Amino acid sequence: MFSYKHTTFASMIKILTLYFLSILSLQAQDHLNSWTRITFLKNFSKSFNTSIEFQHRRQNNIASDNPFDKNLMNSFRIWNTISLSKKTNISISPFAVFRHFTIIESIDDSKKSAITEYRFAGAFDVSIPISKKWSVSNRAGIEYRVYDIAHPNQIRIRNRIGIKYQWHGSKQQIYIFEEPFITVKGYMDGKHIYDHNRIGTLYINQLTENIKLEAGYIYIDRLIRNHTESIDDSNFILNLTLQI
Repeated sequence: MFSYKHTTFASMIKILTLYFLSILSLQAQDHLNSWTRITFLKNFSKSFNTSIEFQHRRQNNIASDNPFDKNLMNSFRIWNTISLSKKTNISISPFAVFRHFTIIESIDDSKKSAITEYRFAGAFDVSIPISKKWSVSNRAGIEYRVYDIAHPNQIRIRNRIGIKYQWHGSKQQIYIFEEPFITVKGYMDGKHIYDHNRIGTLYINQLTENIKLEAGYIYIDRLIRNHTESIDDSNFILNLTLQI
């Protein structure tokens, strides 16, 4: 009984700490967004699985601090993942489609049409335990991006490095990470090689054998098109994974 109560109390403290840090950070941010994702995962063997994910992101309007006010992005993506070992795996996304809405900085931005992007991607993951409860990880990825407007196709690389703490038999985890994005082909000019950088914290809970919940916060420093100075985003995350 003591162990259960202690674990529950520790979980609550971590969640509350994450929440209050997120609220405090809002004072310094330009944009407030909400990100949601639902993923359907199918394991075909111990070393191979396929996942289908749907994302929906929203943003605040020009005169609002409501992060659910306006559309920001919708997407559909397929991932195929092969486990090479307990520590490494390779993921291939043979197809994804994104519908991007303009980041609202003026009244006219909310009236602009959305842009469609088709994306093909690959990633390599490695996770290295450093103790029973702590581990470090790295995910290196590359993306080929095709747009439905007069915009050069892009190749973008990304690299996420993080540290993870787990407890309750690894059913609950705290994950802290940083992930820069760099456009190596198709950028507008030399200043736009840098795309954006993410710094985030996620609380992960394996609720049941087939249901996983992720909730957290990601700060983004972003350099968007036609801008020479970056803008800041505060993003509230809620993800659900269902194993079928």
